[in-house]
Amino acid sequence: MASLSELFEHARGWLGFGRPPVHRAIRRAYRRLEAMTSDGVAMPEDIVRRIMLAAEAERANAVTPEIEAAFYAVNARLVRLRRGQAQGGDEAKAPFADALDDSDLLLKFAAETGNQVPRETINPLLAAKEAAANGTLTQDMQARFYEAYGKLCKQFGEVTADTIRACQSEHTRRTLRWNRVVALVLTTGIAIGSVTVFVADSLSSNIETHINAANESAARLRATISQNDITESTMRDGQDVDPCEMLTTPPASRGRERMAATEIEPLQHFAANVRDIRSQAIKLNVFVGRIECDPFASCAAPRGGLCQASCYDESKVPVADRFELNPAIRNYTAEVLCKIKTYQSVRSFASNVQSDYKAAIGALASYAFPIFYALLGAYAFRLRLFVDTIRSRTYHPSFADSARMITAVIAGAIAGLFNPATGFSLSSLATAFLVGYGVELFFRFLDTLLNAFGSSSATTPRPPRAPT
Repeated sequence: MASLSELFEHARGWLGFGRPPVHRAIRRAYRRLEAMTSDGVAMPEDIVRRIMLAAEAERANAVTPEIEAAFYAVNARLVRLRRGQAQGGDEAKAPFADALDDSDLLLKFAAETGNQVPRETINPLLAAKEAAANGTLTQDMQARFYEAYGKLCKQFGEVTADTIRACQSEHTRRTLRWNRVVALVLTTGIAIGSVTVFVADSLSSNIETHINAANESAARLRATISQNDITESTMRDGQDVDPCEMLTTPPASRGRERMAATEIEPLQHFAANVRDIRSQAIKLNVFVGRIECDPFASCAAPRGGLCQASCYDESKVPVADRFELNPAIRNYTAEVLCKIKTYQSVRSFASNVQSDYKAAIGALASYAFPIFYALLGAYAFRLRLFVDTIRSRTYHPSFADSARMITAVIAGAIAGLFNPATGFSLSSLATAFLVGYGVELFFRFLDTLLNAFGSSSATTPRPPRAPT
């Protein structure tokens, strides 16, 4: 079995780290070759053969200077072919030949969409194409062709031959499918995370509400018993004991007249409140990896998580006696003191779980989720733009798409600091989504905010100087 260092070195070699640049260039060329052949692009045989030989030598770590020189020569041709495929042309095609192909494509698009092109515009285009095929092209014919070609391009405006090819290319289809997959995965992840945070927030809020109510109940219950009652319910043979151990020992000075419904009901509600606090704290503890220890966890239950404390010993007082009222209620004072003492331990456990949650999940919801929502908004805008531009045949691949994703991440990270949706009653996550969808509006808001401090020169671009 391979050691960890060998596996690490193998992973480095497979990823290309620590190898000469030519090895990475060969791998990129091999992937580019696979992508172009999958798109149905006819590749020259010498390019395919030399790249395959270079890839085989790279895998065997036997790249010689001769192989490297031959590879770089064919790689330059492969890059030109790739660029020509993206632009709809062939390798080293002349500009006039490109213009002829573009004019044919625009005329075909005009016929398919029912756009009427004047005959005085069509005739010079067709005449120049026929002359170029026969080898009788003159400069005058080229001049008339470019004049007519300019009128044709002006007629369609943003629709060009490049945008028509881009809307029909396999690369655009792959990009659209990739954006759909990313948007779906991002939406699913955000939905799961949002539901999780919503449930955890609900548990945390309920714990805080129950603790406030339990504090008041504990104070009122403590006020109903006297110091003499406490002494009788916490002493055995002159020694202080846990009041939960005195639940079945009736006090000498207490009679049945004390057991009225007005005394039992507050104690019953208090015990039920303590049980709810513990139950919700145990559930919330799962969201933080069970980092806190339940003081009354049974030894039979699996521990798990980061908590390594010992389990609760039920040999003296069962757990049920600490949380449930004794139906007989033989010692009312002991019942009250036992439930208050149990509540103190449960409150400490629940408060620690709340603090852990606010430090971990709270920070995630406040700072990480707005970034994801802004990114989701940017993808929503991108998919909408895809649909609109492809339908109108004006789509053109650009590096601005990836720049918009990065800008959306930045805007989502700082949207909570400025909150541009003030006055619209929107949550921080909804604001982050809108910021990612309309990045331009957010930065326009920042420019307006900066101008309010009298710094207009930093955001207004300078006009170009007039030529001398």
